[in-house]
Amino acid sequence: MTKYFLLLLLFLHTSVYCQDIDPLAPQAKAFESIAIEQKLSTIHIPIAIAISELQSKANKATNGFKNSGKENHKDFTLEYNIEKAGAITVSEHQQHLRFSVPIKVDLKVLWEKEIRTTNKKGPIRWSISTKVKKTEDTSFTTTLFFKSKLSLQGKNLSLRTEADGFTWQKKPEIKLGPFTIRFSGLMGNAIEAIQPILANKIDSYAKEIDLDKIFTRLWPKVAEKTVLSISKKQDLWLKMEPESLSLGPIEVKDNSIVVYFVLKTYLNLLLDSTKPSPAPKPTLENSPEMLDKFYLSAKVKLDYEEINPLLQKELRGKSYRVAGREIIIDDVQLYGNGEKVILCVVVSKGLVGTLFLSGIPIFDQEKQVLKIIDLDYHIETKKFLEAAARWFISRSFLDILKSGLSWDMSLKIKSLKETLTKAINQKDNSLTLSGTVDQLEMENLVVTKDGLELQMSTSGKIKLYISKIK
Repeated sequence: MTKYFLLLLLFLHTSVYCQDIDPLAPQAKAFESIAIEQKLSTIHIPIAIAISELQSKANKATNGFKNSGKENHKDFTLEYNIEKAGAITVSEHQQHLRFSVPIKVDLKVLWEKEIRTTNKKGPIRWSISTKVKKTEDTSFTTTLFFKSKLSLQGKNLSLRTEADGFTWQKKPEIKLGPFTIRFSGLMGNAIEAIQPILANKIDSYAKEIDLDKIFTRLWPKVAEKTVLSISKKQDLWLKMEPESLSLGPIEVKDNSIVVYFVLKTYLNLLLDSTKPSPAPKPTLENSPEMLDKFYLSAKVKLDYEEINPLLQKELRGKSYRVAGREIIIDDVQLYGNGEKVILCVVVSKGLVGTLFLSGIPIFDQEKQVLKIIDLDYHIETKKFLEAAARWFISRSFLDILKSGLSWDMSLKIKSLKETLTKAINQKDNSLTLSGTVDQLEMENLVVTKDGLELQMSTSGKIKLYISKIK
């Protein structure tokens, strides 16, 4: 009797504390996909043209410069010959170019004066006229100064040069006996008259600097940096797809004229076992673009094969108390279903069977956390529990599951940002790629068949410096 009574108690205990459940699995739903729309990036490529190169061209343009003149005055005649007396030097001055031109002036002064001697005393009065002629030669030097403002004219550099004064190294003067006769005023007028002529010659040589030809010559080097390795292990490349090339601002600094070429390009991430081909040179356009910013958008995938081990590490094999009963989670799997994810939980002990729950994956941008919200029993599972194990329907089990459905992505995002930053900062011989990743965000999360997809949106600045022009 006692034996049968114990068996009855065991049966009752098992029927209450170890219920089997077998709800229907959720029906499959169609998935969405992220449509990535790339934005045009602008990358500045500053190219420095040494002022010494312009100095050489300026000297070539003014070699052999001469100017002569003759001025007739009441008592004398001036004849002068002005010529360039040495090499022009060019320096930078407040975003302008300053030209110093040494000039030598050979001056000849011809004196011609009639001297009349008259005797008005005595019985004989007389008057004698004598013409006195005297020629004096002298040479003196001066330095003429010019300032030039740089601009663009089509695909060429343009200079607008104007006189900026002059200084005498040796003043124009002639000694006649005890007298010193100065010609600073007269010769100053002659010097001022030739300054516009020299300014035009200086302006003319700048037209020889064809910026399109310079960039065409440099493009093979630039093209090397249009394909950047992001990860050799994963065969991941960052490739530029140029749309256009334009000329930006011009600066005078560090004894160079810095011309900014602005490359408008799309940036794309490519998976390829071999390095993609470099981009061809785009056509140089006359449409200046000042913005200096790059944009990169790409899909970032988190496969269920990557998520589920993390989920199982948090929940699988652990024992929990639900409504006073012990529940063991034997297995847990996450998979997609339309706009939501399905959490499949296999339990044992107090409740035996498979539970299906649904939730919405989101990415918390501020906390950089990927998590599942609005977690609840799927409708078929809920119906089954209400009919067979109503005691199990509580928030406590949902809260247990939620603790394992949150993943900190900050370290991965930091690592991704560091990888991109490293890729856009490279130095190779005469080329230096320098950039910053100012912003990296994850957005537009969608559920796919294989995992979760986010859109990575990155922006920053990239400059490509070319240190040597040959």
